[in-house]
Amino acid sequence: MMLGSGELGKEVVIALQRLGCTVIACDAYEGAPAMQVADEFEVFSMLDGEALEAAVRKHSPDIIVPEVESIRTDKLYEFEGEGIQVTRQRCYFHAHMASLLQPHQAPARLM
Repeated sequence: MMLGSGELGKEVVIALQRLGCTVIACDAYEGAPAMQVADEFEVFSMLDGEALEAAVRKHSPDIIVPEVESIRTDKLYEFEGEGIQVTRQRCYFHAHMASLLQPHQAPARLM
């Protein structure tokens, strides 16, 4: 589950799908870039803890990737406590995805 669905998230969704993952993209507005390629999507504010929890309960993700800064981090800690993996470092996650797609090349720059 991607929390935030911008252009970078879109590339991550495509990479994850190539690896056989099902991806749910979430953002505050419909039609966000990652939503256009995701398997499913949800529209809600990442600051709305109830809506975030409802999306997680609905989809039961194995992994949550926060891609936005404005988010209910307390909820992420709760999900982690329940055994859902929450990525903590976006740059590390993107570097890992890049290494899976191009193991012979290190990414030149990560943002």
